[in-house]
Amino acid sequence: MNSGNSATSSSSSVSTTGSVMEQVLRKAYKDPAKLRQGLDQLWGQGTYTIRLRNNRYIISGPRILTHDELEQLEEFAHQHYDSV
Repeated sequence: MNSGNSATSSSSSVSTTGSVMEQVLRKAYKDPAKLRQGLDQLWGQGTYTIRLRNNRYIISGPRILTHDELEQLEEFAHQHYDSV
C-alpha cells in the first residue's frame, strides 16, 4: 500500500488535501467552459473547483478521475495539438 499523499500518471498528477483530491490535467484544453460541462456530467455542478496554473488546469474534487473518466473528459473538451 502506498502511504504517500501523491501519485502520478502519464495523463495527470494527483495529490490529496484532507478529503479533497487535487488533480493536474496534462492535456491542453481550448475551452474551459467545455471542461466545466464535462466535469458537471462526471461530478455534478458545485462539487469541484478548477484553476489554471502554468497553462495546466488543476481540478479539486471529491475523488480522482479514473483513466476512463479522463478519456471521456478529453473526448468532450480536449484540444489536440496536431489539430491546430
